[in-house]
Amino acid sequence: MKFLYNIAKKYLIPLSIASILLLISTTLILPIPFFTKRLLDYTIPNKDFHELLTIIGGILLVIFFQKTLNYLQGIIFYKINNKIIFDIKISILKILQITKISEINNLGNGYIISKLSYDTENLRSLFADNLIQIFKNFITLLIGLFGVFYLDFEIAILLLILVPIYLFFMLYFGEKIKKETAIYSESYAKVGQALDEFLSSMTIFRLFNRNSFGTLRYTKTAISNYRTSIVLGKLGLLYTLSLGLTTGLTPLLVYGYGGYKVMFGDLTLGSLIAINSFIGYIFTPIRSLVNLNISIKRSLVSLNRIIEFRKLSREATIDDIDIKTVKKLTKTIEKICFKKVLFSYSSNEKVLNNLTFEIKNGEKVAIVGSSGSGKSTIIKLLTGLEFHKKGEISINNYILSPAQLIALRKEIAVVEQEPFLFNDTIYNNIKLGKVSATKEDVYRVSKMAYIDEFIKKLPNRYETQVGINGNNLSVGQKQRIAIARALLKQPKILILDEATSSIDNLSEKYITETINNLPRNMIVIIVAHRINSIKNCDKIFVMDKGMIKESGTHQQLLKCKGLYYSLNAK
Repeated sequence: MKFLYNIAKKYLIPLSIASILLLISTTLILPIPFFTKRLLDYTIPNKDFHELLTIIGGILLVIFFQKTLNYLQGIIFYKINNKIIFDIKISILKILQITKISEINNLGNGYIISKLSYDTENLRSLFADNLIQIFKNFITLLIGLFGVFYLDFEIAILLLILVPIYLFFMLYFGEKIKKETAIYSESYAKVGQALDEFLSSMTIFRLFNRNSFGTLRYTKTAISNYRTSIVLGKLGLLYTLSLGLTTGLTPLLVYGYGGYKVMFGDLTLGSLIAINSFIGYIFTPIRSLVNLNISIKRSLVSLNRIIEFRKLSREATIDDIDIKTVKKLTKTIEKICFKKVLFSYSSNEKVLNNLTFEIKNGEKVAIVGSSGSGKSTIIKLLTGLEFHKKGEISINNYILSPAQLIALRKEIAVVEQEPFLFNDTIYNNIKLGKVSATKEDVYRVSKMAYIDEFIKKLPNRYETQVGINGNNLSVGQKQRIAIARALLKQPKILILDEATSSIDNLSEKYITETINNLPRNMIVIIVAHRINSIKNCDKIFVMDKGMIKESGTHQQLLKCKGLYYSLNAK
C-alpha cells in the first residue's frame, strides 16, 4: 500500500475535496425514512396537505443536492483514478528502463504488457474513492442499525442474527477468490506472452508450413487460462448466490414479524415502512462491502504482481561522480583494455574465458568468429548491458566500475544487426541520435551513411513514414538510417554489431565505404561474419570458445592459414 500512497499523495487536496462531497451526500439522505414515517403515521391520516407538500418538496430537494454532489465527487475521483493508473504505468516503465536487460528478456514482452494492462487496471479498487466508499458504507450501516434499534428493538435483534451469516460467506469465499485470482492473473499474463510469441512467429510458421503448430501453442495456454477463469467465475457466482439468498430472506422476515406487530398495534405502519428503508441502509452497504472485499482481494493480488517489478535486478546506479569520471576519461581515449575478463550466463559454461585485448584510439577493429564464440557478449560488457564476473575493463588504464560502464553509453553508439526504428518519419528516427541536432546535421550524416540520395527520391523525402519497426524499408536502408543516427551522436566509440550480416551487396558496399571514411579520432568496433566489410580494419580479433585465438590485419591472418583463413574460405 505504501507504493500506492507514494503515487497518490500528490492528489491529496482534490481527494480531500471529493471525500468531503461524498460524505455530505451520504448524510443528506439518511433522515429520509423518518420523513416517510411522519407521512404515513401523521401527515396523511390528519390530511395535512401543506405538510405533505413540504415533506415531499424537502425530500426532492435533498435528493437533488445529493445527486449533484455525487456527480461532482464522481468526476473528481474518475480523473484522479485515471491519473493514478497512468502514473503507475509510467513508474513501471521507469523501473523497466533501469532493469537488467537479461531480466526483461526472461519475462518476455507479452508477459510484461499483460501486467501493465490487466494488473494496473485491477488496482482501481484500492484507490481513494473505493476506500472512502468503505467509510461511507460503514457510516450508512451504523445509521441504519441506529434507526432500526430506535424504531423497534426486537426487529433490530433479528437483523443482527443475520450479520454473522454475511461475515461467514464474505470470509470463506473471499480467501478462495483471492487465491484463484492470483492463479488467473499469472495465467492471463502467460496468454499475453503466448500471443506475443504467436504474432512474432507468423512468418517462420508459414515458411515451415506449420501454421497449426503456432495456433496449437497459443491454444494450450489459452485453454489453461479459460479453465482458471471458469473456476474463478463459479466461485464468484456461489459467493453472490449465498449472499443473495440471505438478503432475500431478510425483508420477508421483517415484513412477517413486523406485519404481525402492526396488526396487534405494537408497531405503526409508518415505522414498519421506515424500518424496511433502514434495512436498505444496512444490507446495501453490506452488499457493497462484500463486492468491495472481492475487488480489493483481486486488487491486492495485482498489487503484489506489480510490486514484483520493483524486485527485479537493476543496473548499477549512476551518480554525478561516475558521469564526470567517464566524461574526463573519454575526452581523449588513448586505449580500451579488457584484461582476463571472465563472463558466463550460467555457472556451467564460460562465454568469455580470461579474455584480454587492447584497442587504441583511432583504430578500426573487427571481432570475428563462429556463432557462440562470445563476440556480441564483448559489446554487452562494454556497454554495461551485462557485467563481467572477473577481470578488468579499463579506459586509459582506469578500471571502470559497473556504474561507469553504464555512464560510458553516452560516448558509445551501437548499430545492431536488426536496428529498431520507431513508427515515425525518417528525419525523426535519425534525429534520435542527438535531439539538439539541426536539419543540416541530419542531412550531413545521411550523406555520410549513403542514404541521402535514396531519401531524396521518396515523395515525402525525410518526412516519409518508415512504418512499424521500419517495415516500409529494406534491411539495408534501415541499417544505413541506423548508421546515420549513430553518427549524429558523434560518439567516441562506434560499434557495428553484425550490421552487414543480413543485407544485400550494394548496401554492404555503402556501409563499408562509410566505415572507411569515418574520422580517425573515433574507435570503431565491428562484429561481423562477412569478411568483405572488415578487410581494411587496422586489427582483427578472431574469437573461439570465449578467447582470442588470432589477431592481426586481414593479410597477416590469411598468411597464417589458421582459424581466420578457414572462416574466410567459407
